[in-house]
Amino acid sequence: MQSVEAGSELPLDESSDVEKKTVKQQVKMLSEDNVTYPVLFGAYTIGRVTDVDGGSDTSQLDWRSNPGEIHWSPTRQNRKFPESYSLVSRVPIIPVKELEKKTFNQLYADKSLDQYLQVPSELPDRVRNLAKEVTASGDTPYEKVELLQQYLQNNFAYTNNPDLSKKKSRDFVDSFLFEVKEGYCDYYSTAMVMMARSLDIPARWVKGYAPGQASGYVTSDYFPDGATEYTVTNADAHSWAEIYFADYGWVPIEATPGFDMPMVTETVQTPSDDTPTPEPEEEEQTPEEEETATPVQDNEPAVPTSVIWIASSVILAWAAVMIIRYRRELSFMIMRMRQGEALTPQQKIMAESKRWLAWMKRHGMDRRSYETLRESVSRWEEVRPDLAAQLTPLLELFEKAKYSPDQITEEEWTSMQHHLQNLRKRWRKRATK
Repeated sequence: MQSVEAGSELPLDESSDVEKKTVKQQVKMLSEDNVTYPVLFGAYTIGRVTDVDGGSDTSQLDWRSNPGEIHWSPTRQNRKFPESYSLVSRVPIIPVKELEKKTFNQLYADKSLDQYLQVPSELPDRVRNLAKEVTASGDTPYEKVELLQQYLQNNFAYTNNPDLSKKKSRDFVDSFLFEVKEGYCDYYSTAMVMMARSLDIPARWVKGYAPGQASGYVTSDYFPDGATEYTVTNADAHSWAEIYFADYGWVPIEATPGFDMPMVTETVQTPSDDTPTPEPEEEEQTPEEEETATPVQDNEPAVPTSVIWIASSVILAWAAVMIIRYRRELSFMIMRMRQGEALTPQQKIMAESKRWLAWMKRHGMDRRSYETLRESVSRWEEVRPDLAAQLTPLLELFEKAKYSPDQITEEEWTSMQHHLQNLRKRWRKRATK
């Protein structure tokens, strides 16, 4: 355990020549309650802390290089968790093609990793056998990890409410893989860790937060070139596995379907921070265009200004009505143009979910920062039980689109629109009474 100094690089137990990308982050706590956490949150491996609450006082911070954690320790004088802090992370650029060829001996010879290879003595043999069966076609640790990841993502259903009546085995992983066969992130990540360790691949379990929802673009003194702002709530609490690969460090592996753990690889071309953004060139008018421009003759009758204003007002009003009426179609068209292909029913449901949640907020049904969407819907249904017939299926469609490996159909997208229409009708019906 070491002290932390603002702006100073944090030491790691093991140095590496692997190229790294720096990621700057500024964290602002939104909770009004005096909530405390044992650590500061940051992406990947934290390289340095820039400031705490806008200053350089880091006396309550300790660095633990082995797990790569910055611990916060309250004191009698200050027990309040920082309201804001800035830090820089070091993200390794993984040469996947190279890593795929690294053997067990190349990655783990002369490494003291026993604590990350421990499995329960009573771990059922069928868990070990399944891990061997799933990864039989892989020769190297990375190939085997990829096969485990694909198996877990493609063969089990995501749900926040697994049917534990099917559980018979006393072992958590065994019951998930062979009996319950559904669950949330803790099930997938724990299974990933135990199956990897059973194959002598060092792994550890990590609890934290998924990236959350992108909520805008900001510029500041800390981000002079701009940055993407994300809103992370308790609903984004998440767990995943990390696999150790010598020289590359702990690499996050996402085994839960519907979630994505971004990893920087050699194949991704990331522009340097020093590379200037090319200025868009102004279009010059060609001589031909200049020649075809016909000047207005003085003897042509001028249109009265009042007529122009009236016509413009009518056109603007009509355009506003059309935008409001077809706003969903317009937003989908813009999304389609951005990604270059038609939206899938799943993408439509995710986009429409943001809209109906914003609609609920405008009507006084807001989500609390510590709630999952399911918890919010349950609370709303207590206030408005007449909306349950619409809110419940909307929630289920959202959870299926975001978490389930099953494909969303056009019929389900159509049913979502039907439920939304009925939701608004019921709301208006009660409002007019």
